[in-house]
Amino acid sequence: MVTSEYMGPTLLTPVDGVCSNCLPPIRFSWSPIKNAGLYQFTLARDAQLTDVIVQETTTTTAFELKSGLSLSTPYYWQVKAVAPVVSDPSPVGTFTLTDNITQPQKQPAAKPQPGAVPAASNFWIWIIIVIVVVLLLLINAFVFISRRRDL
Repeated sequence: MVTSEYMGPTLLTPVDGVCSNCLPPIRFSWSPIKNAGLYQFTLARDAQLTDVIVQETTTTTAFELKSGLSLSTPYYWQVKAVAPVVSDPSPVGTFTLTDNITQPQKQPAAKPQPGAVPAASNFWIWIIIVIVVVLLLLINAFVFISRRRDL
């Protein structure tokens, strides 16, 4: 068995499992290997990586697939450093595209109801402000009275 002195890259995206927000282009990324300048990316329809869809080399730790893939179909991918150092291949990653695409929902701004009582946290902030103002007024009154006595 032949092994390299470099462990394989760690696959980052897409994470293993269902990919519900993967619209083309689908972006793949992985961790870098020290001193590696060229990586081989493989995407296949089977876990043994024999039914290859794409096999490309890249100088970065990412690959962008511009063509669409079928929904509800599992896909498998793997990466390894190939030059100037050769690494072990990464573990085989898998993902399945679904059409359950979720868009962020915009929440309407809440409008206060007429006569509504402010939230409890706002209520306590106002009480603290009133207490501080009263204390400042008392301190000013004390200073004013003590100066008048000195005259």
